[in-house]
Amino acid sequence: MLTNFDYQNYEEFMSRYLSVLTRRARKWSHLLGAKETVGRGIKVKRYVRKGIPMKHRGKMWMEVSGGRRKMEAHPGYYKSLLEGSFDEEVVESIKIDVPRTFPDNIYFRDYNEGKLTDLYNVLVAFAHHNKKIGYCQTVLRIWDCLFYEGNKILMRVAIILVLSNEQKILMSQDFGDFMECFKKITKDADAIDCHTFMENAFKVSGSFPRARLAKLRDECKEEVRAEMKK
Repeated sequence: MLTNFDYQNYEEFMSRYLSVLTRRARKWSHLLGAKETVGRGIKVKRYVRKGIPMKHRGKMWMEVSGGRRKMEAHPGYYKSLLEGSFDEEVVESIKIDVPRTFPDNIYFRDYNEGKLTDLYNVLVAFAHHNKKIGYCQTVLRIWDCLFYEGNKILMRVAIILVLSNEQKILMSQDFGDFMECFKKITKDADAIDCHTFMENAFKVSGSFPRARLAKLRDECKEEVRAEMKK
């Protein structure tokens, strides 16, 4: 059992949220019908933001991320990555990291059982496919909205975390305090209630087109460069 996880709040939240999950599952089943997946659109985007049911998640992730099309365009590529030569340093990092990622999940405890080997293979293949990124633990944090809308969802989540916990963050005395603060706020009651949290993430930041995000990034880069020249 995790010692720093708020099980009471989680249980209370899930007791309320189960009816929402059931309702969402019915709507997704109706949306998909006999189809394997659906295309993009306003309705699908709204559904994704509210969460993809577990039974449909694998197929939908493959579709909205473009994975299915890439797999069909490059048959056998994944297998070839696993059969090729490896960067031993990357492989060793993954071997050490993966069992620690889900310590309380029985499917991710042993390489000889469950899904640990599958997860290991995916991470090794990705690290060698995209060598500029390689491997880092954040690769494991995958959300429905991230696949559908791209990395701008990370900005939305960061904004709501900061705005919701502004006073706690401002009390940090140094970078160590700042990091500890973020560790705690990602596990508090507000973050556990994923439904409300994600609703707020979209409401608070409002419209967030990619062009706006790109402009903000460029402006920040210029500010950083100017500061570095001083």
